[in-house]
Amino acid sequence: MKVSTENLPDSQVSLRVELEAEDMERSLETAYRHLSKRAVVPGFRKGKVPRDMLERMLGRDAFLQEAMEHSVPEALSKALEENDIQAIATPQIEVVQVEPLEFKATVAVRPTVELGDYRQVRLDSEKVKVGKKEIQEALEHLPVQHAAWEPVERPARLDDLVTVDVEGSSNGKSFLSRKGVQIQVNPDIFYPVPGFAQELDGVARGESKEFTLAFPADHPAQELRGNEYLFRVVVGEVKEKRPAPLDDDFAKGLDFSDLDALRKQVASDLKARGEAVARERLESRVVDVVTDISRVEFPPVLVEREVERLMRGRERDRLSNLEKTDDELKQELESQARTRIIQSLVLGRLAEEEKLEVDEDEVGAEVDKIVLEAGEKGGDLRRFLSSPGARDSVKDVLLTRKTVDRLVAIAVQVEKKADVPAGPA
Repeated sequence: MKVSTENLPDSQVSLRVELEAEDMERSLETAYRHLSKRAVVPGFRKGKVPRDMLERMLGRDAFLQEAMEHSVPEALSKALEENDIQAIATPQIEVVQVEPLEFKATVAVRPTVELGDYRQVRLDSEKVKVGKKEIQEALEHLPVQHAAWEPVERPARLDDLVTVDVEGSSNGKSFLSRKGVQIQVNPDIFYPVPGFAQELDGVARGESKEFTLAFPADHPAQELRGNEYLFRVVVGEVKEKRPAPLDDDFAKGLDFSDLDALRKQVASDLKARGEAVARERLESRVVDVVTDISRVEFPPVLVEREVERLMRGRERDRLSNLEKTDDELKQELESQARTRIIQSLVLGRLAEEEKLEVDEDEVGAEVDKIVLEAGEKGGDLRRFLSSPGARDSVKDVLLTRKTVDRLVAIAVQVEKKADVPAGPA
């Protein structure tokens, strides 16, 4: 067997494999044994028909095709082993000639990552300040947030909660019939169709109203898209929120000693949220910078895999309403997939460079945290997270988190000099 190799761009290797005459004869003999066991020839038991007779009956092409089905995988496996090539996906095969057998294989191999000088990256951490106006606005929102809905004897208006019986029809044919539906009179409420909630403005308890609305062209239910429907509603009840006064009594109702203590907690919460957002922005910036100064090469098959994964996930659900074809969706997601792959490869290489690891105790603690936060569904979630694959996924997430934390520490120079491992020479 003759093998020649050529390195291709994007972490791929081209193999050209040619079988010697004796290799080809062994493959044809193997093909004969397989074919003779399946062939039905009068006067012969299966597996006993002479090779030359079987070849005349089935034709040379059948023998060659059978031989290739066995010899190509075997020859490719041997060629990869002899040339110390580790394929990360099924190679693409192209048969150059059949007799003697010669084929080319394009093999995707492990990506290569050359890190830039990430230890010289410097970024300023964002200083978070919470103003008095923000604190007061958040404080004033609390009575509204905690207010109960109370019935009122007046027509509905903006932000009220209205209970209605609703009928929807088109050309006399009903498509919707619901009783006791609660809908808030808010332009952002799109159920059952955009504009429905606004039609309730000004309607009082016991009153009815009829109106016509059209479903949007991108509505999830294809049979409803763009069609106009007649709606009839009967209002059963109108409620409004009546916030309590913002005073010490209100604060005590939330388990605070007085309004000033509540104000301090609100300020603390706002700052914590602001710092969390600032931290996310900093992490995103440092990953982007380090990715930009690194060189990454990877086979196209990784992008294809990631696009397929995204197509199966929430991204496809979101984009499907735009009535795009699969090819259009794939093109839309390709850039996102490429970015994710590059960042993942860079962070993986950084973890190796920084000698970062996650032990089983850390995985167990994270699982416990996830289960606790899941509440009643924690038991089912723990059973799922007990599988090796799920625990590996948790481990990967923790390792990524550690790596990003290390990058941030380097970028804002919070590490002590003695704690910083020596960078690459």
